Amino acid sequence: MKFNAVFGSSSIKDTFGWVKLGSKSFAKRPLLHLLTMLSIAIWLLAILAVSGLVEFNYVLVIISTIVFNTILPAAMAAMVVTDEIAVSGQKGNYFKMVWSKLWQSGVLRLILVYVLVVVAISLADSLIITEFPATTVVANGIMQFMQIVLQLVLWIAIPAALRNERIMPFHMLWYSLVAIMKNLIPVVLYAFLNLIILLLIILACFGLMNVVTPPVVAVIFILLMMIFLSWFGVCCAYVSKQVLPLVERL
Repeated sequence: MKFNAVFGSSSIKDTFGWVKLGSKSFAKRPLLHLLTMLSIAIWLLAILAVSGLVEFNYVLVIISTIVFNTILPAAMAAMVVTDEIAVSGQKGNYFKMVWSKLWQSGVLRLILVYVLVVVAISLADSLIITEFPATTVVANGIMQFMQIVLQLVLWIAIPAALRNERIMPFHMLWYSLVAIMKNLIPVVLYAFLNLIILLLIILACFGLMNVVTPPVVAVIFILLMMIFLSWFGVCCAYVSKQVLPLVERL
């Protein structure tokens, strides 16, 4: 089966444009995005509570890896769908429409493939380190780099998969990688800006520990992370629309 991918072009100026557009869109419906994010957070806490009952450390590591590499993609996809539904002016149960769209689209298959790749990388890393202890630093460095690249690819692939539902996951991941290579500097700058914001959130919460009690800091941190992830998901939709506007089946 053949596909045709249309790649866009961007500049450093567009990086700030993505942030601006995403911020405007998020600011119009912040409560709606946060409520959607809250529903995902509840599922995450429930899964972690169940995984805490597991006695085998090896199994626990696999479960934790799967959970934490699923929550961000799922949250991003939910934010993109929530924003699209809100912009379109559709009426009805937002949560039902969001999850229905996620279930019907190919994005869940994409997330599943991503998680399996991450788990495979983690297991390969552990195997290499076990068999060849002298290569620990090099192996860890390579694996970390591969996971960072996968994260960048996923930022483009998830919104694109929601717009192009019939494209196979591996095709979408490949086209997203090509789109990043064609727009490398703006995308890396966008990632760097998000990293700075994330570090500022962490530093701010550490600073608050000298002023308020740890439970209050934990609540503030969770709230700030929910806001950040909601905003981040909306911004990624604009990045994807520009660098990979279309993947169509021929």
